[in-house]
Amino acid sequence: PFWLKQLPFLIKLGTRVSAVMAGREQLSLFNDVHVFLQTITTELEVLKRQAQQNDELRRAEIEELRRELEQERFERRDQINKIRYEFEEFVHRKIDRVLNEIEEMKASEKQDDNAQQRQIDGLVADLDRLKENLFNVQSAWHKLVSNTITAGAEPA
Repeated sequence: PFWLKQLPFLIKLGTRVSAVMAGREQLSLFNDVHVFLQTITTELEVLKRQAQQNDELRRAEIEELRRELEQERFERRDQINKIRYEFEEFVHRKIDRVLNEIEEMKASEKQDDNAQQRQIDGLVADLDRLKENLFNVQSAWHKLVSNTITAGAEPA
């Protein structure tokens, strides 16, 4: 408000008026004005003290709010760190679990591969025996045919 801006001037004016009144009490013509000015000066001093007190209260309140805000920031930062560490731990557990499953799959595949290799080796061995036996059959047929041809070519 306008009167607050004029507060220092009015206080000086009130002080001067009080000084003038003390020196000139015989002027009764301006007594009402002097009383009015003294009352205004007193009220202005009261308002000034109230404004200062309100200002101090507001400053204290602002400082308290700053402390609360800083505490909330600290708590929020702490919660974020806690969540981050929990998430990292969760991710590490999941990664370890996946790696273990991969190792188990590799071991299982190796066992499957070994079993398949044994089957393939057995089939190769069977084919080798079959080839050998077919070769023996072919040799026996060849001897039979040779003996039959040679025996048919010799006149008895």
